Amino acid sequence: MARICWIEDAEEHVEDMRAHLAGVLKHQVHVMRNCDQVVALMTKPVLPYDLFIVDLWLPYENKSVIPIQLREDPTRRGLWLVGQLHEAIRRLKLAIPIIVLSGNLDLDTKEFVNQKLDSRLTRLLDKPADFDSTLQLIDEMLKVDH
Repeated sequence: MARICWIEDAEEHVEDMRAHLAGVLKHQVHVMRNCDQVVALMTKPVLPYDLFIVDLWLPYENKSVIPIQLREDPTRRGLWLVGQLHEAIRRLKLAIPIIVLSGNLDLDTKEFVNQKLDSRLTRLLDKPADFDSTLQLIDEMLKVDH
């Protein structure tokens, strides 16, 4: 049984997959809805998850958690957040995989992920993704040697 943190503001994008992961595969799935929750998580001394699934375009509530130059650009804000999460994982000497979801996987996004993040632990998934390929990728990433 794995512990998955799914960071997505649109509940309808997670419902069916969450039900399958929890009900059929017996994984624990915790959903976070915005940047603020993720930033708060990264301040903790432990990250209690085996996999992160992160939607790039996340809202924020507290402006103080987001650098001012990123507040109006959802893709850059999402990449910043994924980068911060990656650094928190590395700082804690962990190897937790991250799946990055986006309906807008442009060249800058792909370059950022390929150049700045550990390719063994990071994958991109274009939205909307079909159910079976998403399950397959989640399974693959949970098998990565932590």
